[in-house]
Amino acid sequence: MKTQYKINKGQYLRDILPLIPSNTILYKKITGIGATTAEIKAERHSIIVVPNKPVIDSKCKKHKNIIGIYEGISTNEVINRLIADTSFHKIMVTPESYHKVKKACQKLNISLYSTFFMLCDEAHQYIDDADFRPEMTETMNDFFLFENKALVSATPIEFSDPRFVSQGFVRIEILPTYNYRYNITAIHTNSIYMEIKNILHTSTNEICIFLNSVDMIHSLIEKLDIGNDCAVFCSEKGVRKFIGEYNFPNAYHSWCEDKMKRISFFTSRFYNAFDLELSYQPDVLLITDVFATHYTWLDVNTDCIQILGRFRNGINSAIHIFNTNRKIPNKDRDRIKWELSAHRHCYEVMSTYYENAATKEARFAFAEALKSIPFSDYISNGEINYFKIDNKIHNICVQSTYGDYNIIESSYLKSDLFVLSFKNRIYPSDIDKLVISHSKFTIRVKRAKIVNILAQLKEPYSETDIRIITDIRAIDPFIVEAYMTLGKTVIEQLKYSEKKIKEALIMNKRNGMEVIDLIKNSFKIGCRYSNKFIVQELNRIYSKFDIYLSKKIRANAISQFFEVIPCKVKKERGYYLIQDLV
Repeated sequence: MKTQYKINKGQYLRDILPLIPSNTILYKKITGIGATTAEIKAERHSIIVVPNKPVIDSKCKKHKNIIGIYEGISTNEVINRLIADTSFHKIMVTPESYHKVKKACQKLNISLYSTFFMLCDEAHQYIDDADFRPEMTETMNDFFLFENKALVSATPIEFSDPRFVSQGFVRIEILPTYNYRYNITAIHTNSIYMEIKNILHTSTNEICIFLNSVDMIHSLIEKLDIGNDCAVFCSEKGVRKFIGEYNFPNAYHSWCEDKMKRISFFTSRFYNAFDLELSYQPDVLLITDVFATHYTWLDVNTDCIQILGRFRNGINSAIHIFNTNRKIPNKDRDRIKWELSAHRHCYEVMSTYYENAATKEARFAFAEALKSIPFSDYISNGEINYFKIDNKIHNICVQSTYGDYNIIESSYLKSDLFVLSFKNRIYPSDIDKLVISHSKFTIRVKRAKIVNILAQLKEPYSETDIRIITDIRAIDPFIVEAYMTLGKTVIEQLKYSEKKIKEALIMNKRNGMEVIDLIKNSFKIGCRYSNKFIVQELNRIYSKFDIYLSKKIRANAISQFFEVIPCKVKKERGYYLIQDLV
């Protein structure tokens, strides 16, 4: 069942719906119409569940009657606030801290489920986060126990939990009578890094970048050299990493405008239900990198609209920068549901065998078999976790859109939330994996990728080519020098061996110090070398220059180049190198 209400520009939810009805899924279509505020001001006791702490901080600053509950707030503090309240209780809590509300009510003999109206704000998050926030599901199980309750979201959602049907939930849609669509530019590119760099280079405006990866944010800050000009807003864990591991001080888990810089990064902690009330209208960049982590993947119909809806005073521009991977399989919702149904059938059959097993051995075997069936991931405490199922369906659907940029473009065009401008911008080669995620590669693989990129550039180099070379040189100056001096063919013949490449570079220089340079390339201060290795290596180096000594080379010849002392190397005689002599 569906009911619709129209809302005019300048109106709030309370103007058209004074009280949110019970057993309702409220689809408000647009952000910023005061759904949460409506419940805060409603004349009834309320528990408002929100996805993250910053939302609570923001609302508590505006509404002094709110009891904000999150990590660090004790049950006793909740009890004291409830006792002190002389009017309607207004509790705002994260799913992770909801258990404190239950304990406090138990100790005060408050009938939780009949006393409070429970409102779950940003309801789509209960699907999005179901796979890594078990408290989401636990809170929702309690949600159905309340006599009066509702869900609110600005984005369309599908819940499969049969309790929504059995308890007679209805859908209420709020339809704006005015133009509420966002202008957005979607840029498909093979280099997230280059695209961000170009925008930062050309824009003179304040910029807010939404990117759900602490490591990727740090890498961009380093490679773009913007540390003095940016701030990061992320979780407490992320802040600890930035300050402790990355030595970057401008990282915060709570937001205020004074902390912002010209360039401000935000992780998903600040995507939903949070008001960014700025004195200016920034350029907003939304980043999806399918090769970094799936946490950066943005759903056009949920994440993107939620992010843009954070800016209560509007934005100057919105740009979604993304890449794609053709290896990602394209599955529609019906196909995913069919596969899950098949897995469920298999699980139920095996469960029947388990329940009817005649021996302990058979029961054990069937139990182990049950664990191996994919559908077991959706069983919690012996019950089907429908939110995990919805999460799986949602994630695969979002994932499928990033297999082809045409699908992303189509998703924007089908949505009634955006006015789209689409661009396809391809750089000479994909350098993002080197710039953003180069630590994932071995040195040899990374250098092979770099050489292939450089080989695609044609002399005379364009301005863009020069920027690319400069960026790669910052990653690995050695291999850039090697390529410019030796070329791709020689480097490949040397099989990317650093030692052999250095030798080739030394030979190429012909500066009169070739022999000494090669020796210092092979022998390092502070290391032990056996006599056998010393003799073999000196002979190899001398032969490169057609140097053939009248006397047989002995190991003590190394003392011509280094201060040494005799030592043992795996029971063999050798020398320990103390310092250079030449």
